[in-house]
Amino acid sequence: MASMVLVMVAVTCASLLLSTFTSFPKEKIRYQAAQEAASLKEELKNYVTEDRSTTAGAPGNPPSWHLPDDSSCANCWALAAGTHTVTNRLPLEMRQTYGATMSYFVKTTLYQGKEMRDVNVSINYTVP
Repeated sequence: MASMVLVMVAVTCASLLLSTFTSFPKEKIRYQAAQEAASLKEELKNYVTEDRSTTAGAPGNPPSWHLPDDSSCANCWALAAGTHTVTNRLPLEMRQTYGATMSYFVKTTLYQGKEMRDVNVSINYTVP
């Protein structure tokens, strides 16, 4: 009887350890993805403007209101409506290990005669 209890405890411990080790990569990539999405949304706040003329104070390099990592367009405004691909913003480890890609979609709606922009960030990855 005591040996049966010991076997059951050992199996439970092994199962718990195994599930902990296998879930760690999922939690790690999920955490990294959340951090990268938050970082992108924070940076995009710098691009909110009505005057998109090229000035010395405009974000981007050169100052042009273009997000430097946006590979979906050559010189578009970072908050132009549509999908923007910014995978190069992700750490190399995320891109190589998990095949991670990142993009954001800007939706424009009119509210009391003013254009309002809603940004939705999407990060896709595969846990091996």
